[in-house]
Formats: sequence, structure tokens, C-alpha cells
Amino acid sequence: MSYATRTYGSKYNDLSKDAHGWVDTTVIAKAIRADIKAAVKAGDIPCVKYSVRTRKFAGGSAIDVEVIGLPNARIEREHPYGGTVFAYSDETNIVVKKLEAIVAAYNHDGSDSMTDYFDVRFYGHVSVDWREPVPA
Repeated sequence: MSYATRTYGSKYNDLSKDAHGWVDTTVIAKAIRADIKAAVKAGDIPCVKYSVRTRKFAGGSAIDVEVIGLPNARIEREHPYGGTVFAYSDETNIVVKKLEAIVAAYNHDGSDSMTDYFDVRFYGHVSVDWREPVPA
């Protein structure tokens, strides 16, 4: 039986560990919030609302990042079999990729989906609230 090689994000060891050698997910979320704020200030991602939330459950924890109020977040495309479908715009996909990189910087991954083996520090998810902003 072979397991996947574990890879570590570039900021994996940047946070202080507790007495057991762990970093709580809420501490990681705080660091992610700071990185998002720095990315907005640098102009790498747009100045909209970003929500970073943690979840803890049996078997692990998760950090969910949501982008809210991104203009033109979705586009309508023709479906090959007729009708239309909604998809993220190219600009939205760029923002999502940048946020996924920020989240991944604090994670490790030694998962092997072929054997249904998952080895991560936390589960991370980036989503976009693509609904049109409500006029003020």
C-alpha cells in the first residue's frame, strides 16, 4: 500500500503551535483574514467583503472563505444541449484561485483520493456569493 506524499503550504510553520504541536483552526483563520486584507491593500484582489469562518466537527475542521458583493461574479453561457447555465466569470475565477492559494499556504495535504485516504490539516473551501448586490 502506498500513500501520497504529504505536501506543505508555504506558511504551514509560520504559526505558533500549542503544547500538543497543533495550531487551532481559529488561529489559522485569523492569519488568512490578515493575508486577504494585505492582498486587498496590494490590489491583488478587489475590495469587496470577504467572510472567513471556521467549522469544527468529528474528524476535523474546516475554513470557509466566501466572497460577497463581487461585481459581475457570474456570467450566463449557452449549454451545449440547449438552454443557458450560469458560471463564474473569468475575473471571478482569478479571485477564487488567489484565495485558494492563500488558504492552501497554511495547509498540508497527503491525501490519496484513489484509496479514499484524506490527510489534511483542515478542509478549506472558497465560494462566491454571485447574487447581484442589493442597491443601497
